Amino acid sequence: QVPAGLLPLAERLAELSTGDAPALTLAGSAAYAAGNFEKARRFYSEARTQDDKLPRARVGLSRTLEQLALSEVSRVEEATPRFSDKGAKKDQAAAPAPSNDARNAALAGALTLLREAQRLDDSPSVTRNLAAVYLLQGNAAESEKLLLAPNFSRGDVMALRLRSRAQQQLGKSAAAQESAERAVSEAKKQ
Repeated sequence: QVPAGLLPLAERLAELSTGDAPALTLAGSAAYAAGNFEKARRFYSEARTQDDKLPRARVGLSRTLEQLALSEVSRVEEATPRFSDKGAKKDQAAAPAPSNDARNAALAGALTLLREAQRLDDSPSVTRNLAAVYLLQGNAAESEKLLLAPNFSRGDVMALRLRSRAQQQLGKSAAAQESAERAVSEAKKQ
């Protein structure tokens, strides 16, 4: 639960400290905690303008961009009808499915945000989310390439599952099976 007055306090702090990078970073963190990612992005960006080397602003901006990308993907994927559900036809009538152009635009926007987030902080979660968006776009080769990078965590269950899906889409059944088995093995260890 986020305190109700957190976002107004963050805005006030940002107003009072326009030239103070650590204070702007704190305002960005408060906006992020309040779930207002656009404001968090603005505050973190302003903090980085003041001091580009401030790690908390860099990492905070990366996490914020990741959340914005996930929001884009979630918005468009939730609006896409799923036919496995018996009530899907009712849902389709209530909310029209996004066009392919809208879906492609949302995925492209998410990719842009995730690439920028990755430049700021190459965390495993950003890499996994970037690989997942590539899969949603149908670009399994790029997804697999990201997940096979030597610097990526080998024991990451979600990454192994994503790699298995990418390999399956690429027609690499044996490699996909091996990745899926490794994911199960790693999950059991944890």
